[in-house]
Amino acid sequence: MVVMMTDAFPYAVNGTEDQFRLVVLGFLLGAMLISLVGDLPAVARKVAQHVSVLSAALFGVLIAYGYRDQVPEIYERFKAQISPSVAVSISEDAVELRRGWDGHYYAYADVDGKEVAFLFDTGASVVVLRYEDAETIGFAVDELSFSTPAFTANGRSYVASVELDLIKLGSVEFRDVDAYVAQPEKLSHSLLGMNVLNRLEAMTFTNNRVILRQ
Repeated sequence: MVVMMTDAFPYAVNGTEDQFRLVVLGFLLGAMLISLVGDLPAVARKVAQHVSVLSAALFGVLIAYGYRDQVPEIYERFKAQISPSVAVSISEDAVELRRGWDGHYYAYADVDGKEVAFLFDTGASVVVLRYEDAETIGFAVDELSFSTPAFTANGRSYVASVELDLIKLGSVEFRDVDAYVAQPEKLSHSLLGMNVLNRLEAMTFTNNRVILRQ
């Protein structure tokens, strides 16, 4: 369990004080389990249960108070375990993403104030928006000119040129981004292309994660 927790929250335990809290909490949880399943007399087991529960509650309150300033970060990391598309800010200029169940990297980004789900596509030279996402952002899609030829996995298509003021992934921001809008039902996800990814100082893949550093 400790290994799983440190893997899930690699930046949550920093220094000996945090490690001590983790060990103490683990000890109390172990004592609680023993009191529940151990071969003890009924009275002794009941006393052990009450002592374990009260002790765990006390240390839980102390730990929660000690981590009160980190609650938003822990919450974001918890969401990232459930939804790999959540970008977790690990510093002022870097975010971390977990790989999706299908092996690809996805990310929810704030695009001009609207949430858009992107697929990281190093094979795409530019950012390409789904028709539906472009409509959500606020473009008058029925007035766009789909005249630029494009070649995708589904064959030849045509896209329309647009410009995005801001794409924001956690603490990482990209401004004044040239992008294209695909025709209806041509893309399953909007694509985060190399014209954005090339602006990064580093993009590091490790342990089913990617760290984007600006």
